This record gives sequence, structure tokens and C-alpha cells, in this order.
Amino acid sequence: MNRNNDILSLRPPILVDQERNPLLIEEFQNMVLRPILKFQHDLLLSYFKQHIAYKHMPINEQERSAYLQNCFSKDVNLRYFYIGLIAALFTTEEILFYKENSSEINKRILQMLIQRIISAL
Repeated sequence: MNRNNDILSLRPPILVDQERNPLLIEEFQNMVLRPILKFQHDLLLSYFKQHIAYKHMPINEQERSAYLQNCFSKDVNLRYFYIGLIAALFTTEEILFYKENSSEINKRILQMLIQRIISAL
């Protein structure tokens, strides 16, 4: 059993513009983060719905975005719980890249996560 191959086989395909020559961090986002977020979508959304079950979620999309930004900026446990759900599905090589670029990758994870939650709610 090879963990890296098993993880890679779980990821759904994502359409990416092949003609562009992206930066390494953009390539990581498109080839690693987006497929993992898509794979984990139901789990991510389900947990967030439980998290806000007793709170009032704004109806307006712009207000929702601000509300979610606020949730993730103030609730450190929530933020790192979600980052952990994504990072747990990195391969050995990806975790090394993540370690070197964790600040930028965490920002990208949270931005994409917030967009997913907004569009799903």
C-alpha cells in the first residue's frame, strides 16, 4: 500500500488552462488544493453548517463573505481545523512544499473555502 498513490487516486480531475505557465504556488493551488477542496466539499460544508447552526447567517452574498472572513479570522480553532482537513490529504512531497509556503497556502485555502461555502449556502 502506497499512501501517496492512494491520496492521488482520490482527487477528482480539475480543468486547468494548460496554455498558461503558472507560478509554482498557482500550480500547487490548481493541482493540489482545488481537487482536495472538491473532494472534501460535503464534509467541509456539513461541518460549517453545524458550526453556525445557532447563529444568524446573512442573506446578502457580500455580507456572507464578510461574515465568513470574520469567522475564520477570529476563530483560530475553526481556521486550523479546516486547514488540517485539507493538509491531511497532501502527499509527502506536497507537505514539504506546504511547509516552505504555509502562509501563502493557508491564505489560498481559506479564500477558496470561503468561496465554496458562500456558493453552496
